[in-house]
Amino acid sequence: GGGTAAAATSGAGGNTDPQVWARNVYDATLRVFHPKTGSSPNERLWFKTNLKYGQLLYEMNETAKLQLVIKDLLRSSGEKQGGADGAGGGSAEGESAGGSNSNNSSGASTHLMEISALQIQLYSRQKDTKKLREVFQRAMRVQGGIPHPRTLALIQELGGKMHMTNREFDSASKTFFQAFKSYDEAGDPARLRCLKYLVMASMLHASKINPFDSQEARPYKDDPEIVAMTNLVAAFHNNEIKDFEGILQRNEGKIMDDEFVREHVSDLLRTIRTQVLRKVIGPYTRISVSAIARELNYIPVSDVESLLVSLILDGKLDGRIDQVGGVLYKRAEKGGSSGAAGDDNNDGGGGTTGGGGSSGQGGGTSSTTASRGGSGVSTTTSSGGTSVAISGKDGSGGKGAVEVGFGEDADGAWGYSGSVEARNCAAIESLTVALENLTASVTSAGGRSTYHQIM
Repeated sequence: GGGTAAAATSGAGGNTDPQVWARNVYDATLRVFHPKTGSSPNERLWFKTNLKYGQLLYEMNETAKLQLVIKDLLRSSGEKQGGADGAGGGSAEGESAGGSNSNNSSGASTHLMEISALQIQLYSRQKDTKKLREVFQRAMRVQGGIPHPRTLALIQELGGKMHMTNREFDSASKTFFQAFKSYDEAGDPARLRCLKYLVMASMLHASKINPFDSQEARPYKDDPEIVAMTNLVAAFHNNEIKDFEGILQRNEGKIMDDEFVREHVSDLLRTIRTQVLRKVIGPYTRISVSAIARELNYIPVSDVESLLVSLILDGKLDGRIDQVGGVLYKRAEKGGSSGAAGDDNNDGGGGTTGGGGSSGQGGGTSSTTASRGGSGVSTTTSSGGTSVAISGKDGSGGKGAVEVGFGEDADGAWGYSGSVEARNCAAIESLTVALENLTASVTSAGGRSTYHQIM
């Protein structure tokens, strides 16, 4: 029955330990104010004292006694005993929106939120994600309660950490933002800690939105404790990986002093490295893994391969890794429109021309040679010291397989992206059609037999 939690601890005699002494005071107070068995029954004072007693037990890591306190609190709030530990999904009947039940009063709803804050702390320490999620979701559904902003912020902060543990970074960033606003409303310095978590969750979500652009967070942008996070976000959005890693290594703003931040540093580094990697390999169909490693601030080649494998398995990269040669081969993306006389495909200032169509790549001069027959079509275009080689062969005279190379030498050590391939193919087709038309017009003056002889 009532008083279970108070009876769970015995007097400590002459023990001078402050926590033990405080626990004895709580025991005596709870016995006096107990609603049913106390000498001066007062349910409100008993509830508030029991909440504080539960917080003391949490700080003392007295898990078994804390669970007894939570059961007493839930029972006093009209909860079913079967859901007293917060694990039952249907135990929170007092949280429904109906106004006829007395448990839906503002006071009862507020009590539920306060009890939930105690439960969430317990399950967070125990790393019991299942119960933590159930209690958090239940607390967020409670209506009509007016808990202290600090109580609400605590629930939201621990809920955000739960989302982070489950790699639900989008939900985590939203929950941390709500926690930050609640702490800010309460005037609690913990708002800066929560703002750091918000920034970290936003980066892990690879969000394009800067958290400091919000009206609530903007005033803290230049706070000495937050400046380092501001610089970290700027480096992240600008893909400045050296600056990003430097801030973490120098522990600017004591970022690394927070245990929760340290737990996710590896995820942060992996996120920005993946972001920079995709930018580096974007223009190429063939690139050495060591070159990627240099661009990623000289990380080990094995780490680069791990990032590439993850992208390939996630379907974000269509390619293969030659581990022996240390080369990434990326399949060119298909795209572009078929060429015809009169079509224009531009990628820069100037380039090759044939007939009425044009294909530009780069800003320098270029030259083109083309032949048509059983051997297929071949073209070589040079521009500003960079060479692009495309070859195709098809016995029927149509367009065959295409291989694209892009680099400093003529053998095509580097591969340019699919859009350029498509444009060059279009230019070849346009050039071929134009040459056929030109040949036909020139030979028509000499008679049909001459035309057949040339073709």
